[in-house]
Amino acid sequence: MLVLAVGGLALAGLDPAGAAEPRGRRAAASSQSAAIRRSILDAITKNDPAVCTDLFTDHGIVDDVNALYVRGFNGPMIQDPSQARSTCEQVHSTNATPARSLVKVKKLTVTKKTAKASVEVGVGGTYQVGLIRDARTWKLDSVS
Repeated sequence: MLVLAVGGLALAGLDPAGAAEPRGRRAAASSQSAAIRRSILDAITKNDPAVCTDLFTDHGIVDDVNALYVRGFNGPMIQDPSQARSTCEQVHSTNATPARSLVKVKKLTVTKKTAKASVEVGVGGTYQVGLIRDARTWKLDSVS
């Protein structure tokens, strides 16, 4: 009888372990988490200058360039999104990004249209990343 009850819960879309959350909702959350992780990893590691436009807000690109590229080289802080985007495009077009295996998304918190993550970049340290959902794309909006 227990097998039938567990099977009945599974057919109803409920987790047989007793969680009342439908499997569809959990799968959607998991899918969102995967999309967010992919956006973060692509924004930091992908050797494609298009990520600088596709995966960052104006605020996020300035934060990213200052946190990842300027601070490490003691350069002047950048305030202009166009200048930051240009710097980002240079890095992402010259194969100078960190290897994907060196970037780890450690902690991820997601709401409907925002997300926060703690991201460890190899020996470069740990960064706090904020994202916003822009239509179907998660974009980095802050990096510190």
